[in-house]
Amino acid sequence: MLNFARPETYSAVLSYLAARFGIPEEIFAAYGILDAGSNLRLVSASPHLDSLSAIKVEVVGLRLVRKTNKGWKPTSAALQFLAPWITKSLVHLEPAEEIPFLQGQAIQRAFEVEPGYVAVQGRTGILGCGLYRPPFLLSQIPASSRAPFFFSEASE
Repeated sequence: MLNFARPETYSAVLSYLAARFGIPEEIFAAYGILDAGSNLRLVSASPHLDSLSAIKVEVVGLRLVRKTNKGWKPTSAALQFLAPWITKSLVHLEPAEEIPFLQGQAIQRAFEVEPGYVAVQGRTGILGCGLYRPPFLLSQIPASSRAPFFFSEASE
């Protein structure tokens, strides 16, 4: 059964994304947010969503944020999807920092953003989510997304 986020949860998530990342709340007008336990998932607003309740659905939508004991944690996939609207809490990596970040290594230097979750941008766009704890930028790229794609330059 699909459970849409309660209005107060929906509002809190949109307010968080607006305050932290500058994402205008209006862009979510075409979307709904499903509450899947600790995960909130973004789905296209459609009159057909209710018909999914008649079948067993394992997963639907893009995982937008995860509830943590410290608040909302955006997913890397969501930040990549929302990239055109991100205007705040955005850090730009140097080309030499991109592969280490994608491999899960911490980047040690100062960034001009408030501590907390940030969108991490490389040469090709948003790489994913990071956690900035000055002076460290900690990769929040899921471990399952790292290993198959990024190899150490030393092995070349």
